[in-house]
Amino acid sequence: AFYNCRNLKEAIIPNSVKEMGDYAFGHCDSLESVTLSESLTTIPEGAFSNCYGLKSIIIPNSVTTIGKNAFANCKGLTSVVLGNSVKSMTEYSFGYCPELTDVYCFPEDLPNQYCTFGASYTEYATLHVPAASLQKYRAWTWFGYLEPLEEDNPLLTDRCARPVIEYRGNKLCFSCNTEGATFKSSISNTDIGQYGDNEVELGVAYQVSVYAIKEGYRKSETATAILCWEEKESTPENVEEASFDKAILIQSQGNTIFVTGAKEGTPIFIVDAAGAQTGFSKASAGTTTIPTSLRNGQIAIVKIGKNVVKLPIK
Repeated sequence: AFYNCRNLKEAIIPNSVKEMGDYAFGHCDSLESVTLSESLTTIPEGAFSNCYGLKSIIIPNSVTTIGKNAFANCKGLTSVVLGNSVKSMTEYSFGYCPELTDVYCFPEDLPNQYCTFGASYTEYATLHVPAASLQKYRAWTWFGYLEPLEEDNPLLTDRCARPVIEYRGNKLCFSCNTEGATFKSSISNTDIGQYGDNEVELGVAYQVSVYAIKEGYRKSETATAILCWEEKESTPENVEEASFDKAILIQSQGNTIFVTGAKEGTPIFIVDAAGAQTGFSKASAGTTTIPTSLRNGQIAIVKIGKNVVKLPIK
C-alpha cells in the first residue's frame, strides 16, 4: 500500500483498520512516527521493514502475532513496547535493529519466538517485564539486562531526569533535576573475577550505576561511572580509606567521556577494544571532556597515567 514511499514521515492507522498487507510500509526510509490501529491482531510480514527513521513503536494490546521481518532492519529503532496480548513473534520480527536499547514486554506469559531479535545487539539492551514474570523471562538470556516494568512503564508521559554522579568527601553523591526522586544504585568491584595465572595484579576500581525513580514517572536513564584512584606508593583497600584528592571519576554520555579528579596535565588516552586510539586530552582542573568516535555498546579503554580501566559507552 505504501511500500517505498521514501518521503513519508508519519503514519496514523485508525482503529477501523483491522488488517494490513505484507510490506505495507516497507522501505519508507523517512518514516519517524507510527500509531497502530487498536483493532489489529497481526502485524504482517515485513510491514515496517527497512524504515530507517523509526525510533520507537508501541504494539497495541489487540495484537497477538508479529510476523517475520515485521520491523527488520529498522536501523534507528531504540524502543519497542509489546502489548499484553502478544503470543507469537517469528524470525527477525525485530532483527537487525542495532540501536535497540529497551524492550517493554507486557505479556505475563512468555511469547513464543524464534530468532526474533537476531543481530540487534540485545546484549546491550534492557528487557522490561512484569515483576511477577521476571523468572519466566530469564529464559531470554540474550538480553543484557532484565528489569521490572513497575519501575519503568513507557506509557507514562513524564520521565525522571538522568542522575548526576559526583564524588565528594569520600562519598558518592547522586542528584537529578526531578524534585522528590529517589535513587537506586549498584557498585561492583571491577577487579573481581576468575583467573588462571599464579599472579594477578589488582587495581582498585569500582563500576557505579544509578537511576532515579518517582511515583507517576518513568525511571530515568541509567547513569554509569568508574571510580578509581591515582596510583600511589600504597593503594587504598576500600573507598573509606581513599582521600578525595586521589579519586578519579570516569563517565560517558553518548560518545563523550568525562574525567573528574585526574592530576592536572596527566595524559588521558581513549582506545577501543582493538587498541586503536579514538580520543586524547590532558587532564585539566575540574572535569576533562574528551570526544571519541566510539558508539553505543562499545567498550572504551581509558588510560590515565598508569591507570587503565574499561568503560561501557552508553
